[in-house]
Amino acid sequence: MIIGLFGCAAGIGLMLFLIIRMAVFALPAFIAVTAGRLAYETGAGWAGAVAVGGVAAIATFLGAQGLLALVRSPAARLALAAAFAAPSAYAGYYVALGLSGLGGAEGVWRTIFAVAGGAAIGIAAVVKLIGHRAVDDRVIGGPLRERLGTGGAR
Repeated sequence: MIIGLFGCAAGIGLMLFLIIRMAVFALPAFIAVTAGRLAYETGAGWAGAVAVGGVAAIATFLGAQGLLALVRSPAARLALAAAFAAPSAYAGYYVALGLSGLGGAEGVWRTIFAVAGGAAIGIAAVVKLIGHRAVDDRVIGGPLRERLGTGGAR
């Protein structure tokens, strides 16, 4: 019984770890499924739908990464990160809702846990997208490079 309890806790922890690690890919996955379904419904077949979905996901992810690299305005970077974090927070809400139901929470507490889980996963996606890069640009890209004599060149 104790081994099963630890196994369940480890499984839930692993699942939450994977959800947070993959939170950035929620929007490309959503776009891939939507584009693939549209391609399938218009007669592209399974292979065509998978190809169209894959290209749409890659284009979405690389396009967002390119925009994050080009845009210097913190407000624009935050808006782009929020566009990526919204589907992640939505999915995180339902994951936390399901897990809280498995844990025995009912009523208002289940909703509170779901909102907290959705917010945590959405924030994790935003931090993963803009957190480290913004600090790198301000600290290393600016005055520190001039003091070290690298001239700001990368």
